[in-house]
Amino acid sequence: MAFANGHLRLEFRGRRLANHRRRNGFVVRSSVSRVAYLPPETPPASAPLEKHLAQCQSINEIWKGVLEEYGDSIALVDPQRGNDEGITFAQFKQLYKKCASSLRKLGLSKGQCMSVFSENSLNWLVLDQGLLRNGMINSVRGSAAPVLELDFIFQDSESVALAVQDAKLLKKLESALDSAEVKFVIILQGTKTAESAFEGSVPVYTFKELMDLGEEDENHDATVNKSDVATILYTSGTTGKPKGVPLTHGNILHQIVNVRLGEAHPRPEGVLVSILPCWHIFERTIEYIALAYGTKLVYSSIKSFRDDLAKYQPTHLVGVPRLFESLYGAVNSKFTSGSAFKKSLVQYLVQASESFAEARRYLQGRAQEPVDLSRKIVSLATLAALKPLYDIAQILVWGNVRSGIGGKVEAAVVGGGSLPMYLENFYDMAGIPVFVGYGLTETSPVIANRVPRHNVPGSCGLIPGLTDIKIVDPESREEVPDGHEGVLTVRGPTVFGGYHNRPDATEASFDADGYFDTGDLAKKLAQGDIVLTGRQKDLIVLSNGENVAPQSIEDAIAACPLIEQVVLCGQDERFLSALVVPELNNLEGAGAIDAETKQAAEQAFNSANADDLTKAEEELLFKTKDTFLHAIRERVQKLPDYQPLFRVMSVSLVLTPFSVENNLMTQTLKIRKQEVTKRYVEKIKHMYESHEKK
Repeated sequence: MAFANGHLRLEFRGRRLANHRRRNGFVVRSSVSRVAYLPPETPPASAPLEKHLAQCQSINEIWKGVLEEYGDSIALVDPQRGNDEGITFAQFKQLYKKCASSLRKLGLSKGQCMSVFSENSLNWLVLDQGLLRNGMINSVRGSAAPVLELDFIFQDSESVALAVQDAKLLKKLESALDSAEVKFVIILQGTKTAESAFEGSVPVYTFKELMDLGEEDENHDATVNKSDVATILYTSGTTGKPKGVPLTHGNILHQIVNVRLGEAHPRPEGVLVSILPCWHIFERTIEYIALAYGTKLVYSSIKSFRDDLAKYQPTHLVGVPRLFESLYGAVNSKFTSGSAFKKSLVQYLVQASESFAEARRYLQGRAQEPVDLSRKIVSLATLAALKPLYDIAQILVWGNVRSGIGGKVEAAVVGGGSLPMYLENFYDMAGIPVFVGYGLTETSPVIANRVPRHNVPGSCGLIPGLTDIKIVDPESREEVPDGHEGVLTVRGPTVFGGYHNRPDATEASFDADGYFDTGDLAKKLAQGDIVLTGRQKDLIVLSNGENVAPQSIEDAIAACPLIEQVVLCGQDERFLSALVVPELNNLEGAGAIDAETKQAAEQAFNSANADDLTKAEEELLFKTKDTFLHAIRERVQKLPDYQPLFRVMSVSLVLTPFSVENNLMTQTLKIRKQEVTKRYVEKIKHMYESHEKK
């Protein structure tokens, strides 16, 4: 078998034919039972840099190649901490080497772990690289996590030192941590206070004091190998106590070398505006990849994000679906405001753009399903007919959307969850290249990602080099044919070795052939793309034994402008129902409620009285239930795989949005569905009882 723009590698159950060729573009891999397509290689990087990265034995070694190519270029800007000018790659090298020296002087040695509880900052990255240079380990989490969770991470990771965001967080941790277990503490931002925890019993240093201890020791070179643990991350998950995931230098280096975006890959002169937490493996790996290829990194925040987009004009954006949903929501609110003529014109141009973009996908080979000749002819005619309208839409609508995110975005990389199709369509119409990836903390994280020359909406893309996947039947564990749903399993250099201090969980997660069970339901298209269909643990089993994967249904419902958030219910029931967080402004705008009703709901939400909130939810439901059921059913019935059992028969309203603060979302903004159903168990019970009484 041959491929014009790639090579073929055959695998026979543990035996590899090493004869393969590499040409321009795709790298294609096959096995006896499956074909996995690898993303295109990265053209912009120089050959010496590529060679250097491929030879690195530790994460810290990537800096040598970057310094030789881009030493005087700006590496990082941290405007949130007053660093507006940024520092060069050469300056960053000096900082992390001094930090490494300081850590050694404080008695930390190779293999020991330091817990780091903080948000994005230059200081965080300097400390991270200082630890890695010494072969030390960090266990990381955000400063907003519950104190008991931070204490658990410190204890479980067997940390001997601690770094915190500020003195305020240190004070909170004082009651949870036993000071006898802490060698020293670093405060990454700000100064010590008179009430600093552990003062007198444990040395506490500001970041400046830490750096003043060290020297730039060029000769010190700890022996760090790919097999050494670099970091222990804790799965926030949607259920249960977090599990420690040790990732080695080799795990993360595999991502740096093999995860590619083709011609949209991070490059010199590129800019990545970062808003995701650096302690999350998706953001952290993307940062390493961007910096390894000379891209400037800008740390932003939720508060300043829109201003930073305009100021720094990023070429690359990285975010979870919720971020791109928020950007869409801001634009959509402008679409639905203004005069009746303006709204009608925008709606007309958007509809024309949607048809144009769909036809373009078919002709470009970017559809999930095979495209026959008749479809291509129809698509060609559609493009010709709608091109003038699409050009007008570019001027009046989509150009403004692109300008709103800086005007220079070459790649919007989405991780941490699938992107609903209505958002895929929106960004495709706007001409903003979106590349969805898929992975887990346990896989460092990327298992699949989309690339410019093979960007199929609704999919998670292709498999990186040296990574094997199997999609298996949940019961028999036998591999299923292409196009059939099953549980996705994976093995390769990107996969961790097992959970920290949890041999039971490790044994349950790997099969006899070394494949890790992701717990995600997926199917593989004929051309190799992975399409996620849900989480195995999120499956809703109705009382008739039918299984419903809720994710695609929830995504369709969430596309409704009247709905902010939704969780489907129905475990062991006869039918599906939905808990809905309503979008009050859009409800009023659509005429579903009046201003007085909206005001009453907002007042109840802002009050601390639970009875008032419940009463307001019931009154709002009485006025809008039919509106919601109609809107939900209209969208669900348009799903390509629609079945009658997908029909949502009842709905209940929740005025309090699911959030990180109320523990109903993870820190990467995924809804904790099991926590939601636990919290609203009485509301769900009432929803079914009320329906039965009809």
